[in-house]
Order: sequence, then structure tokens, then C-alpha cells
Amino acid sequence: VCFFCRYIEITSTDLKGVVQIFISQIMFWGSFFVMLSLYVLKYLYNTVSKQFVCDISDLKMSLDTYIESIPGGIHHCVLDPEPRVIYVSRGFTDITGYTMKDINSRYHGKYIGMVYEEDRDTFIKGAEYLLKAKSTITTTYRIISKRGEIIWLSDSANIVEDTRGVRNVLSVV
Repeated sequence: VCFFCRYIEITSTDLKGVVQIFISQIMFWGSFFVMLSLYVLKYLYNTVSKQFVCDISDLKMSLDTYIESIPGGIHHCVLDPEPRVIYVSRGFTDITGYTMKDINSRYHGKYIGMVYEEDRDTFIKGAEYLLKAKSTITTTYRIISKRGEIIWLSDSANIVEDTRGVRNVLSVV
């Protein structure tokens, strides 16, 4: 019999019952606090994620508005591993006639396909310089518009590396 049990006259049978009640209380309250903690974490996650989604949505709306208000057009290419167009602004479409769908279907997402054949070497040299210098460059070249016309473009491009290490070329024409 334990030291404590001698003074309050608890028998070993009674002790087993007390221990069982004690263990069941520990399990009940432990489960209760685990469930409460999960509920609080879920609530916090939902609250924070909703706020985060709202903040991202607001930022996207602001950026979309900003991009659409820029005179001229914007195109965004990724170099993963080969350059491909992933975005063109409405201004770009107004100038060239090409939408993203057109670029993907006609040129398999490759910007170089739109560049006038005689200017491709100049365009490639500018792109190579951009990759080496990693600073803004401006180059002038011609493209064939969707309507079949030759259009001169002055293209200011910058290269940015994202958090995954993918290089992105952001250009204003």
C-alpha cells in the first residue's frame, strides 16, 4: 500500500478505482485540450488565409489596373529552360494583334516566332546581353503583326529571378 494510502485508509481495490478515474480524467482533459487547440488553429488558419487571399486579390487588382494603364504593351516571358511567353497585356494585343492564345497556337508560346526574320539575330543578341548584364536593356526590332504588317518595336526589357530561381523577362514595348 502506498504512503498516502496509509493515512486516508484506501485499500488496493479502492486505489485501482481512483487510478482509473484519474487516468480517465487525464485522457478526457487531454483530448479536450487537443480538440480545443485544433479548433483554435483551424479558426486562426481560416481567418489568416482569408485575409491573405483578400490581400493578394487586392494586390492583383491594383497590378492589373496599373499594367493596363501603361501606354504601350507589356509581355512577360519565362526562361524555364527555353524562353516562352506567359503574359501579354491588352496594350500589347492592341499594338500587335496577338493575344496569348494566338502566340501559343501560332508560335508555341515562343516570342521569337513573331520577330521579323531579318531582325532575329539582333533580337537574340539583345536577349543574350540581357542575360549577362542582368540590367534593363532597350532594343529595336520588327515583328510581323497578326494582320501581316511589319511593325517596329522599341522593347525595354528587364530580367528578374523569382524565389524558385526561374528567370523572368519583363518587357514594355
